[in-house]
Amino acid sequence: MTAGVQAIAVIVPAHDEAASIEACVDSVLVAGTRLPTTLDFAVIVVADTCTDETPWRATRAGAHTHTVQWRNVGRSRAAGADEALRHFGIAGLWIACTDADTVVPRDWLTSQLRAAVCGWDAFAGTVRLAAGLRHAFDARYRPRQGHRHAHGANLGVRAVAYTRVGGFPPLATGEDAGLLARLRAHRFPVLATAEAPVRTSARLNGRAPRGFAHDLRMLNDTTGSVSQRRFEAGADGPSAGEHRRVPAANN
Repeated sequence: MTAGVQAIAVIVPAHDEAASIEACVDSVLVAGTRLPTTLDFAVIVVADTCTDETPWRATRAGAHTHTVQWRNVGRSRAAGADEALRHFGIAGLWIACTDADTVVPRDWLTSQLRAAVCGWDAFAGTVRLAAGLRHAFDARYRPRQGHRHAHGANLGVRAVAYTRVGGFPPLATGEDAGLLARLRAHRFPVLATAEAPVRTSARLNGRAPRGFAHDLRMLNDTTGSVSQRRFEAGADGPSAGEHRRVPAANN
């Protein structure tokens, strides 16, 4: 039972992520194999101002690749959502998001689908670090049910709710928190869950200014005292199956 969900589109913004984009897309496609075969499914990589092989590698991995020249993650995520809406329409579409330096677990999409079936209009998940500062991060980060973290790497939303609140704000940082704030302000139910955490890189020099890598750099430089609020409270703020897929192509 899919409770009105007819298609799932996964949006992945990417800026010069040739080293990691294929692993990301591969993990999403594996998660897609666990979805009911009656659902349409697509992975849309939005390659933003890339100077490396990110677009080519994303397409080779099986994603539909859309190229833009904005250097703005909020606009890139919104462009991916627009692509999904053009292909699938608004009715029955669920939009999931992750990041190009992230690997999702096998149950990632089925967890989001289950949330949709239960009546939630959005899914706000948590993250784990792949390496590096993992122990220091785990000691401060609180991935509990009902958390207030906002991670574009682990996010999902019903298209009807997404469009009604105006989608992602065009921010260079904090577009994920911005969308969740809009949804909550309009009283759309958001499931903030520790189920199906994604594994993201522990790099200290990220793509978004004052984004997650910035927080990790603060943790590394100050042993977490400055970043305590972000990691503990999770405060909103800047921060292959048989499914029919969108043909992989460069725009």
